[in-house]
Amino acid sequence: MESNFVTINKVPTKVITLGSKIEENPSKLIIVIPGKCYNFRKRKDIVFCSSFSLLGNPGSTGFYIDFMHYLKNEKPSYSIWTIAHAGHENPKGSSLPDLNENPDLFSLQANIQHKVDFIKTYIDPKKTEVILVGHSIGCKMVIEIMKSEVVDFKMGCLLFPMIERMKFTPAGKRTWKLVYYIPKLVIGLAWILSLIPQSILTTFIRFWMELTKTSSLSDSNLNAVLKLIDPEVIKHSFYLADTEFQTVLDPDYESIAKLQDKLKFYYGTIDAWVPTEYYEELVQNVPNVHAELCTSKHPHAFVLSASEPMAEIVAGWINSLE
Repeated sequence: MESNFVTINKVPTKVITLGSKIEENPSKLIIVIPGKCYNFRKRKDIVFCSSFSLLGNPGSTGFYIDFMHYLKNEKPSYSIWTIAHAGHENPKGSSLPDLNENPDLFSLQANIQHKVDFIKTYIDPKKTEVILVGHSIGCKMVIEIMKSEVVDFKMGCLLFPMIERMKFTPAGKRTWKLVYYIPKLVIGLAWILSLIPQSILTTFIRFWMELTKTSSLSDSNLNAVLKLIDPEVIKHSFYLADTEFQTVLDPDYESIAKLQDKLKFYYGTIDAWVPTEYYEELVQNVPNVHAELCTSKHPHAFVLSASEPMAEIVAGWINSLE
């Protein structure tokens, strides 16, 4: 596995690759588009991770490393890349464009175009078969990317899809107003914590999780949490969440119907961000769509505790193409 920063639409962007590198044009490629990596349920599961990413949308690549490895084990002939959202990982030795001066680079729509332009730049449609995997708000991005027809996508796998009425979900109702009121507080806290050596923060996180008897984090997820403790990353995360609440409104059933032969949906049953009625309304409005309802109580932030079973589900969908 390798990680690199590439500049897309003026924004240094982290991409991690498993298998072929970015410049190698693999024949078979899976691109993962990140989403929300916290559950926001009334329990103590992954409490510390939620504390840092609570109201933003941390589209960072590190949370998907375990998932990528499990999926690679299932589908070894595929290369797998995960691309961060614009501004959600800070490159060492350089800086991100100023958010106040360049808000048009970091909105939801900008992040969709950001992924389209990445694909235009680094993928040869004549050589590479592309499958998209979206998680949470990443699913909204996948649908819009597929609508662009920048390449002939073979499949879009949509996991815990946050594609509609975000503000009106149980989690959305509890958070959308806070996005406007507490960013400066959280950014200030992140600045203070960023001054503490990571070794001390790591010890504190592990102590907290043991004290509260929460699920353990893998090393890659722990490193991803530590990378969230960055004022610039937090600022961009809040801004993206703000634009999501404003623009993720009515479901686009028309586009889903047009793409339904290539789309696979997976809904949770304990998901405060995507309630089961959204699943029920989807299958009513698009009768032939492939949509599954989880039977194993996997959480919205599956990358923290259920990467292996979700990789198996995605691999099964890909097998149906072969």
